[in-house]
Amino acid sequence: MKKRIIALILASLFVLSALPVHASIDLEGQDHAAPTLLTQSCTSGFCTDYTLTGDGAADMVSIALAQEGRTGGELGYTEEWCADFVCDCAIIASQSEAVPQYGGVAGLYDRILSAGGTEVSSEPQPGDLCFINWNGGTNMGHVEIVYQVTDGSVYTIGGNSGSADSLSDRWVKKHAPLSEKYILAILRPNYAAPQSYTVTYDANGGEGAPAAQEKTPSVSLELSTQTPTCEGLVFLGWSIDPHQPQVDYRPGDLYELDSDITLYAVWGDALCGDEIRWALEEGILTLSGTGAIYDWLEDTAPWYPLRDTIATAVIDDGITAIGIQTFYGCVAMTDITIPETVVSIADQAFFGCGALTDVYYGGTSENWQSITIGIDNDPLTSATLHHHTHTYGSVTTEHTCTEPGQITYTCTECGHTVIEPLEATDHDYQDDSCIICGSAQVKVPQILSCYSKAQTSVKVTWTVMEGVDGYELWRTTTPDDESSWSLTKTINDGTSDHYTNQGLTIGTTYYYRVRAFSLDENGEKLYTEHSAPAYMPAAVVFDGPYSNATFRIRLRWLQVQGAHGYQIWRQNEDGSYSVVKTLGDKGNELTNDQGATTAYSNCELTAGQDYTYKIRAFTITEDGRKIFGAYSDISTIAVMPDAPVLTGESLKATRAQLNWNIVNGAKGYQIWVSDAEDGGYRIIKSITDGTLDQATIYDLVSSETYYFKIRAYVEIDGKKTFGAFSSIVPVTIQ
Repeated sequence: MKKRIIALILASLFVLSALPVHASIDLEGQDHAAPTLLTQSCTSGFCTDYTLTGDGAADMVSIALAQEGRTGGELGYTEEWCADFVCDCAIIASQSEAVPQYGGVAGLYDRILSAGGTEVSSEPQPGDLCFINWNGGTNMGHVEIVYQVTDGSVYTIGGNSGSADSLSDRWVKKHAPLSEKYILAILRPNYAAPQSYTVTYDANGGEGAPAAQEKTPSVSLELSTQTPTCEGLVFLGWSIDPHQPQVDYRPGDLYELDSDITLYAVWGDALCGDEIRWALEEGILTLSGTGAIYDWLEDTAPWYPLRDTIATAVIDDGITAIGIQTFYGCVAMTDITIPETVVSIADQAFFGCGALTDVYYGGTSENWQSITIGIDNDPLTSATLHHHTHTYGSVTTEHTCTEPGQITYTCTECGHTVIEPLEATDHDYQDDSCIICGSAQVKVPQILSCYSKAQTSVKVTWTVMEGVDGYELWRTTTPDDESSWSLTKTINDGTSDHYTNQGLTIGTTYYYRVRAFSLDENGEKLYTEHSAPAYMPAAVVFDGPYSNATFRIRLRWLQVQGAHGYQIWRQNEDGSYSVVKTLGDKGNELTNDQGATTAYSNCELTAGQDYTYKIRAFTITEDGRKIFGAYSDISTIAVMPDAPVLTGESLKATRAQLNWNIVNGAKGYQIWVSDAEDGGYRIIKSITDGTLDQATIYDLVSSETYYFKIRAYVEIDGKKTFGAFSSIVPVTIQ
């Protein structure tokens, strides 16, 4: 069989050129007698001082280099063994499909090509196979593995090398670099792709998750620093469990395991008070808004999973109280800024904050003395207290009829800034012109109202203009994008004052504007300007409300575009509904415009009991009218049940008797057991009858001590809400 043999010319750069076609290729071309061809495998004699990575080419080189200096006798070969050596390296590297086992050089060449290998015409790489004739002829008599290419020169390593006459005395040897006259061809086997593992990111209800990353075996992977977003929530980190709010990894951490994994975003509530939000950036925890910070139970504060990254805390003006265990366990926090608006600091607000050294207080010494400080706040009271009173200068940006302005107050000592908005004055028209700015008044129809009794329709009404022939009603969901407005309906009646737009999508806010038209003598329409946009907020859509305390339900919903606030209703025992909370409204006037608020904690509830809610959004017009959207669908949520009180005793050699109190509202219980008090717990029994108060645990080992704990759960529509665990109870089996 004729073959095209490629000779390699090596100079300062590596270039290949074609050699003549030959009628045949000898099996061995060295100056050694060639015995009858055998195919030996001596992998058991190989030194194992190498690390496999899954990269076929790299692994071939690592295995070969680890054998340098070993003789054929040490390895166990009894035939011409250069090809056997290459094939055994491939067997160990799990690359036998790319380098099929064959004891002859030329036959190995053919088999590698048949297995998908290719002749290298330029730029050889480590792991390629170099076919050699040591006499400078054209017969393939030897094969080695390329282990290095430097400045175009090829360095190889191979077996059956050296000048010894005995096969057992020849050895594994490096050649560096090979002269071009010895190289007949270089093949690149069709090695399997390097094995890798995939780290996949799941935004877990949010959006903007990082792209998946590939991890090389035995090599640490730095996790992506891109973070997802979720409306109304704060990203805390990544968890290996989508249902447990525990941060296992943070952006930029190293992933060490050689396994595929999916990391799920962990979200914390953006609200930490009815009107307070928090943010954590570069180690600074900032709490801003008005009112009191919620009370927390040990690890329930939304920033608790990030507590060891908090170096500084800043509480903005307007916050009046610091809740129970607010900074519980913030072991790295060294300083905090507290405004003079704070009047109380609850018990254990700074429990475990052993690194706290400095407190910067915005009021006077007398103000600080008047603050009520609860028990177990030693880190706060032991820290150095710094007093400061702001001295403000101001800069005013004037407002106009159509554009708002503002007054910016900046403390001349510390740079603290407070901005007071100045609303646009609006035009004051007299005799069709504004006496403030002089602009002419343009008469256009005005939308009077947008309202609905259904979630999928809106009735729009407008002022009727004299002498017009009809109206056009336009609609959009993005009012600031002029190109997004589209014609919804043409009303060919100049006396009409309303239109009901049906078939709308739940959860979407639609904006409307109207313009009138008259027909000229040719029937062409002459239009007025469009009215100002008007809208009714969309129906609210719940977004995973839940309970995380035995007295509280955390309501969450999707933000409604254009809403100024929300009205939350709760069902009474007789089936009627009452308003629980109105966010953003006080006497039909906006209070801190809470349209962006998407969560509310309903407290003072009964553990284990379920409650049913509905919500509607609203907007408040300039003249004080409140415009409500349609109600949401109802949502029923169970309050986290109380922790049971557990007792236990040994009945006989293999049994334990457990007893507990029946927990209010419980659907069932989970009993957990461990051989050690401080960890390793597993579920040993699940009970689906909430009225049971005892259980017998079987198949235990005599004289062994077991540690038990139990928790109750309530269930709504198949979704379980677990309560806290009981205290741990040890039981020693008789």
